Amino acid sequence: MNEQKAYWINAYNALTLKAILDHYPIKPGGFIARARFPKNSIRQIADVWDTPMLRLAGKMRMLNEIEHEILRKQYHDPRLHFVLVCASIGCPLLEENAFTAADLEARLDQAARNFLNNPDKLRIDLASNTLYLSSIFDWFGEDFQSTGAGDPPFKNYKSDENGVIRFVLKYASAETKDFIRRQHPKIEYLDYDWSLNEQ
Repeated sequence: MNEQKAYWINAYNALTLKAILDHYPIKPGGFIARARFPKNSIRQIADVWDTPMLRLAGKMRMLNEIEHEILRKQYHDPRLHFVLVCASIGCPLLEENAFTAADLEARLDQAARNFLNNPDKLRIDLASNTLYLSSIFDWFGEDFQSTGAGDPPFKNYKSDENGVIRFVLKYASAETKDFIRRQHPKIEYLDYDWSLNEQ
């Protein structure tokens, strides 16, 4: 199973890079894309996630299909959100090496830790008792519901938020974990930076 999961993670990231390279430098898209997103964003590429790009496993594949129909639906692993790259500042950093089955579990755990210990993706505001999280946790809240079963649910959070909080408690810094357990902060989501990560 890990061989297949690693294969599809690598395929998604490679096809994202291919989409950027095929359209670089990125030109402004349609009116809505120009109005809503940075001019150097993947969001300016028309239908980027829904365009068949490459034949994989006997079929022409699209990014949305790989992410939602294969990876999310078949593997139910919320850590995938921290290794799938959309080539934007707001998304996880692209790993230097391709994923393999041999070290996949350790690398998924580390990717989640890296993401949650990045102040651009998770911030605490003590004055307002607020935990600011990446919009990824808002968009895909249902993917986190089964995580952190060892921690009891918090009464002040909705179902999706409890899953998110449990996930954060598993991978965040000790300081963040302590803050959450003591303060039960409200959750707010950070604006997602769709600017192209050109590093």
